[in-house]
Amino acid sequence: MNALFVFIGGGVGSVLRYLVGLWIGSAPYSTAVVMETSIEYCSLGVALTTIAVFMVFRKVNFCGWLYQKAVRPVSEASYGMYLMHMFILAPVSVALCRHLPTPLAILATAAVTFACSSLAAILIRRIPVVGKWICG
Repeated sequence: MNALFVFIGGGVGSVLRYLVGLWIGSAPYSTAVVMETSIEYCSLGVALTTIAVFMVFRKVNFCGWLYQKAVRPVSEASYGMYLMHMFILAPVSVALCRHLPTPLAILATAAVTFACSSLAAILIRRIPVVGKWICG
């Protein structure tokens, strides 16, 4: 019944935070889960960012060097990146939040997590036979 009141009172993000508190309890991963669910994906900023990203990718030349060397490998490794990003996000966030102001820590955490998870997923995909089974 409490979940129903939270949903009515605060929206989907509040429900997720409520549910996260029930099933995730050990640090540092509980911090990462709260960070991921506090973004409020149903906001105007997220919608505008999504539209902007789609507009940028419509302009990408699929025969160019940038696409072949950067976009395509990351695209092929994206499922593996998704699977491992939470394991990288929590320790990076804890380490960077101690030393940087909050806005800079958010940007640095996103950049470092993206770089580490993409590099790891691309390297794992290069393992013969099993690499594609592990990272898709």
